Amino acid sequence: MSKLKERRNRSGLSQAQLAEKSGVSKRAIQDYEQGYRDINGAKAIYIYKLSKALDCNMEDLIEL
Repeated sequence: MSKLKERRNRSGLSQAQLAEKSGVSKRAIQDYEQGYRDINGAKAIYIYKLSKALDCNMEDLIEL
């Protein structure tokens, strides 16, 4: 499971809710969670917006 999906599940948000709260498209969130797009290669602003919406650090979403 991706770190993004793990954090989103812990927060109790659906993908649609996270998209609305963060301003990142639902499609991008789906792609990051399913591994179709590498979140490590995402624009920093997307990771920043997602981390703020999930109340975590940007580093918490990066896959190692």
